[in-house]
Amino acid sequence: MLFVSDVTAQLFKVIHTVSCNFKELLGGRMDKLVVSFSAINIAILELGSLFFPDRSFMWLAGTTLPYDILRAVILALLIALLVTKPPRNFYLRLTVGIMSIGVITTVLYLTFGTDSTMPVLDSLTLAAASVAMGLMAIEVPTNNYEKEDYVDIEALRHSKHRSLHAR
Repeated sequence: MLFVSDVTAQLFKVIHTVSCNFKELLGGRMDKLVVSFSAINIAILELGSLFFPDRSFMWLAGTTLPYDILRAVILALLIALLVTKPPRNFYLRLTVGIMSIGVITTVLYLTFGTDSTMPVLDSLTLAAASVAMGLMAIEVPTNNYEKEDYVDIEALRHSKHRSLHAR
């Protein structure tokens, strides 16, 4: 029992260290961190489904072909989001947004609907990936504001001084 608690404590330390270093590696961007962890979770499930379908950790995940295809498509979209820099192409954002809505709808229906056929690990990872994709799809372009959107303080000061001197 002591061995299990030591391993668990060491595992949590490793996860904390990796996540902190990963965040610094990404330049402090939390959106990329969420997408990266979603991609890692889906990749773990995909690799487990392909190479270790009979292991006990895969009992809570789907190992059939439709789940493999769905995970592969979502993993490709998540990698595309990681590779591209904002502002992203409109069609990529549209595709990611449509997939996000479709995946979360499918996950909710298959998890809580009449069938209740989606395994719990797939439900959790696909829902998290869908939320991450949805957040990236509705990104607001930054640093694209025109100069007219800002008030030029110096010009405003000069115009006040000119109006005072004109009197």
